[in-house]
Amino acid sequence: VQSLETNIKKGLFVAFGATAALMPTPGMAAYGAAKAATHQYIQTLGAMTGLGIGHNKIRKDAKKFRRGKPYLDDMTAVAILPTMLDTPTNRKFATRKDDFNAWTKPIDIAEEIGKWVVEPYLRPSSGSLIKVYPPRFQPGDDDSDGEWSKSTFGQVR
Repeated sequence: VQSLETNIKKGLFVAFGATAALMPTPGMAAYGAAKAATHQYIQTLGAMTGLGIGHNKIRKDAKKFRRGKPYLDDMTAVAILPTMLDTPTNRKFATRKDDFNAWTKPIDIAEEIGKWVVEPYLRPSSGSLIKVYPPRFQPGDDDSDGEWSKSTFGQVR
């Protein structure tokens, strides 16, 4: 395990996109466009870092761009794409049918980002879009009550 001081030198930039912006957003066009722009920005910024993935032309162009910007060499840029966050504001606009247990808790996202800060090798590739999958109900054995899982994370792009 590397020291936190060493890891801080390996910058981490996290932006919040939205799962909704991965598809058309009827009735929410401005929201979808703003979040899609966030996705594009992170993918482009990620390609410019020394840790970005991409084909040779992108990597070559990015290396030229990074000259004089050493902070980009070890930086990781990612976007978190939640579906529904369990916040007081979202609860205020919820319907009776909404099950708050199935909403992502902000602490789940904070814990995941915390892992990336402490252990850079756990970070996704720079430029990644990381979808947050909401908690799921896990039935117990022998028809017992069961419990809700935490949110999980998976790379979309």
